[in-house]
Formats: sequence, structure tokens, C-alpha cells
Amino acid sequence: MKDGEDDDAQAGSDGVDDEATLVVSTEKHLSINSNRPVKALIQIDNPDDS
Repeated sequence: MKDGEDDDAQAGSDGVDDEATLVVSTEKHLSINSNRPVKALIQIDNPDDS
């Protein structure tokens, strides 16, 4: 029981920390480069598909 709890607690703490950092990094990247890459991709995709 003690072993399982320790493993779960460690994995959870590590996973949450990693995920939180990844989410923040992604959100910042999307916020900074939201209009340029998105617009460029849409503009290139629209004429290409049409």
C-alpha cells in the first residue's frame, strides 16, 4: 500500500507539473503567434483548396 501510494503521488506530481508547463508554453506561443501563422495557414490552405 505504501509503495503504491508513493508511486502514484510521485507520478501525479510530476505529470501535473510537466503538463502545466507544456500548457503554459503552448498558450503563450499561440497567443504570440496566433494571427500570423493561423492567418498564413488559412490563406495558403483556402486558395490551394479552392
